[in-house]
Amino acid sequence: MDGQPQGPDSYIWGRSVDNIRIERLWVDVVRGVVNKWHVFFQQLEQFDGLDVENSTHLWVLHHLFLQQINDDLHEWANMWNEHPMSIDRNNRDISSRTAESPLTMYTYGMIKNGARGFLVHAQDDQPESVPQDELQDYGVDWAAREQPQVRRSRRLDNPEEAKDGPQIGPRRPSRFSEVHVVPPNAPDIQGFIPALDQRLERSLGHQSTNMEGRRLLWIDALSHLREVTATV
Repeated sequence: MDGQPQGPDSYIWGRSVDNIRIERLWVDVVRGVVNKWHVFFQQLEQFDGLDVENSTHLWVLHHLFLQQINDDLHEWANMWNEHPMSIDRNNRDISSRTAESPLTMYTYGMIKNGARGFLVHAQDDQPESVPQDELQDYGVDWAAREQPQVRRSRRLDNPEEAKDGPQIGPRRPSRFSEVHVVPPNAPDIQGFIPALDQRLERSLGHQSTNMEGRRLLWIDALSHLREVTATV
């Protein structure tokens, strides 16, 4: 975190390695959702004809699975928001008898302190002053920094840290994380998409939510693609 946000277009920067809470969340997201799809696509490439250099194959993947991936992420997020937090009962805000979840903590916080968020305008135009010594350790969970999963995630996502050493405290990052993805174009074949969708509706993997059913869906889609392109 660096400085105080000023206005709706402000940006709070700081590497996630200085915010162990988000590092731990990334570890949970990878374990809960990302790994499953990562392994799935690797298996399609190894056994079922996926060519990651073929833009048409990538378009088919988007067509088949992009919405399913987003659905998985939303389902995981809803489950995570409801999971009980490991907070000592003496430090709970709502009730010492009931474990708090991120959702109940967020809701109770708005009831207690008033509405807040990206769409809520500040009542006071003057930003609250935060002492610099508090900014130095903002978001750092020192115990979590030593957890193997967090250290591995931090090392993989921030290779420059091994060279520069850990940086704690506010500073402008040398680079901002960016993943530039160019959406692949659909095959330029008349009637291809409606015909593909009709084929998929007859697939054994249609509307399947398990990975084996999704594999069958890919196999049927690839078979249709090969049949159509062979006649063009």
